Formats: sequence, structure tokens, C-alpha cells
Amino acid sequence: MATLHLPLKAEWYEEIEHGGKIEEYRELSAYWIVRLLRYSASGGRIAKETAERYEHNIKMLKSHIKDGVLTYREFDRVKFSYGYTKRTMERTIRLIKIGEGLAEWGAEHKKEYFVIGLTI
Repeated sequence: MATLHLPLKAEWYEEIEHGGKIEEYRELSAYWIVRLLRYSASGGRIAKETAERYEHNIKMLKSHIKDGVLTYREFDRVKFSYGYTKRTMERTIRLIKIGEGLAEWGAEHKKEYFVIGLTI
């Protein structure tokens, strides 16, 4: 398994550190599509150009995940850093999915994200 490395703003780092936040969100952008997804059959990496097409057609992205064309990379844990400092913490990843985030945890209303669910 692999470790996902994510820098956080101070507010969200401390919320997760104290157990008040159990999800982290990342934009449905080409960058995160490449980092979090793979082709199911080959396990191969998604090309930047393909990820950019998915970024502009989220319905197709979700359909390809549902149909098994794409799968989430298997991370067993996430290592958060306090911004870009040496202060870090690790949490186990419970799941990665596409869904709406919670406003109290920094998400915009009715906006979909990659949701990284954590175990405390």
C-alpha cells in the first residue's frame, strides 16, 4: 500500500488532529484525477490530457468509476503536513469517493469533491 501526502491549512490540520474533522476534500481537477485514480484493467496511470477531459466532464468520470473503467488508487494512510512545515501526522484512510463535502469542513455548498474519509 501507499501513503498519500497532503499539506493542510492550520485550521484543518488542527481539526483533524483533535478528531473534529474526519474527511478531507480535494478538487475534481486533472491534477487530483491523476493522483487518485488509475485504470482498473491495467493499473496504469491516467494521462494528463485524459484527466483534463474528465475534469471538464465529471459525469463521464463518475460513469467510468461506476462501470469499473477507473478505480481509486489504494492508499492505506495519509500523511498530513501543517502547511509546508515539518510538523506532520498520519491517519488511516477509510475510503476515497466523489461526493459533496460539508460546509463546516471547508466545502462549498452543493459542490462535489474527492472525499478522503479518515479513521480516527
